[in-house]
Amino acid sequence: MEARRILWIEDDADMLMGLVRPLERDGHEIIVATDEIEALEKIKENKFDLILFDIIIPTGVKGNSRDIPFVGMELLKKLKDMNIKTPIIVLSVVRDQKMINEMLDMGVKKALPKGAYLPSKLKEEIYEVLALQE
Repeated sequence: MEARRILWIEDDADMLMGLVRPLERDGHEIIVATDEIEALEKIKENKFDLILFDIIIPTGVKGNSRDIPFVGMELLKKLKDMNIKTPIIVLSVVRDQKMINEMLDMGVKKALPKGAYLPSKLKEEIYEVLALQE
């Protein structure tokens, strides 16, 4: 199986690394960005096969204690404006169906509920989007 590069945009990645360990064990490279600014820098500088992210992430602006709660939606709009074709999976606690529909309309391949997926199930969902066979 060909190794893939996955950008994981998650401000709590250090606490949630267990979610992506099965992907790392399969040889895939997981690159972490903890905020919008870091994510945009990594996307501009690198090629990724998949973007996995939480819709509730900080902006990364220092000293800004009033971050927009759903800055991930703004990031999705920026990625669309940048014509990024990389498949996107959102893994988030957001359950608002209107927001989920908006994400799907912006090209998100899957919107998955955070906390409801075991690492093996998340891996299956990612492989389905990447059309990989185990």
